[in-house]
Amino acid sequence: MRRIYSATFDLGEPAPPPMDAVIDQIEAWVTSTERRHERLLAPEITHNFRATGTSNEADRVVETLRWKGGWALRWVQPAGEAGQPEIISEVVLRFKPERLSLSIHIGYRRDIPQAPGVAPKRPRLVLALIKTFGAVSGHPITVTSKCISTADVNDFVEALASLDRRLPVVLLSVHPDLGRPVCRSDYAADILAGLAHVYQLADVEAGFALTDAVGKRHSCFNGCGRVYWPRWSENDDPFRHPLFWPDELEPGPNDREYRGANRLLQVIAPATVSIPHEHPESFLEARLEVERDKGGEDSSVYEGLVALYEQDLEEKANEVDQLRNDVGLLKTKLAALEQRRVPLLKVAVCMGSAEDPRRELSWERRLGELSRESGVQIDREYFHDAKLPNVGFDVWIIDEKTVAGHKEYKHRFPGEAKRLGAKVVSARDTTDVKLARATLGR
Repeated sequence: MRRIYSATFDLGEPAPPPMDAVIDQIEAWVTSTERRHERLLAPEITHNFRATGTSNEADRVVETLRWKGGWALRWVQPAGEAGQPEIISEVVLRFKPERLSLSIHIGYRRDIPQAPGVAPKRPRLVLALIKTFGAVSGHPITVTSKCISTADVNDFVEALASLDRRLPVVLLSVHPDLGRPVCRSDYAADILAGLAHVYQLADVEAGFALTDAVGKRHSCFNGCGRVYWPRWSENDDPFRHPLFWPDELEPGPNDREYRGANRLLQVIAPATVSIPHEHPESFLEARLEVERDKGGEDSSVYEGLVALYEQDLEEKANEVDQLRNDVGLLKTKLAALEQRRVPLLKVAVCMGSAEDPRRELSWERRLGELSRESGVQIDREYFHDAKLPNVGFDVWIIDEKTVAGHKEYKHRFPGEAKRLGAKVVSARDTTDVKLARATLGR
């Protein structure tokens, strides 16, 4: 099966639930016809979910396995419209001492290279199981988001760095113009249940505190969202933990409120598909367990399953080799682009109302010199009459020589720059400004 969605976690907090109670929830999920087109194609499923067996009902196939160490389901739904493939769902329950572990996989046949129009979606089963029994994957799993105030930032950073954390963390920051995240955190927590822990910053001040704690390169502010993968460290390359701009997360046309949450799911789901689960992980592995428990009553069946398993492993290995080649080609292209890349710095030069008209020319000459000497492209914009810049600048330069009489302006300047994520450089003369490591300073 070519997976498009995978999740694994332990059920029950603090004690595992009875396996039959979990199986009842899974049966309710499979037999429900709500919002499914197959209800027009077949009667209600009458399969005995608590026992080993196979049912073929119209275009649907349901197969279950039960052995001393667990239970497994394979469910094949009929093909959808517009040439979509049959959707295959697998659920495996593993009974371990003092815990009940679950794996769920959604996908389609491996011989279909790339099914058009098939996007990952969170199965309703995942939400139902977490709500009913509770779940843990290193840290407790919830179906709601957590709000971080300034006082909570240190605990949040500690959770980011925890080696016990197995799931990614999604952080949504407050947009300064809206006073809230552009993507609703409750929607994100719903869509990403079982795949990620979702947090939102309480206000802009919490964003400042986070920036102070982890540095601007690892922070998240101004309505952006960020995914922090497990084993995060302040020494990581910040590009390893993707940042999403507000326009990527804002609602789409026609009231598509879940657009931002689904955008996050499209990034997180492919990564979780590759995470190894405990054995048995798939339905095929569960069948091997069942045959092994029989003690070799029919060795030909067991050998046939082993052959299928080896074939599946070989196909996966071929996919990995192909992906490795694709990554190698992308790295080669990236290296070529890096050599051609010119660093870009966006600078706002802020002046008062009494400046000499030639003052702007002096700044233009100085910034032009710095750009030519360093090879850094400096895009600059000039703000007169004590006006403050807007968002989007890396550096705000305040020309002390021209703003001496603007006390209120000088007082507001540092706070506004920090709020919008810009560095402040104070200079009385243009030659005070130097360029070091693609940033301006004195």
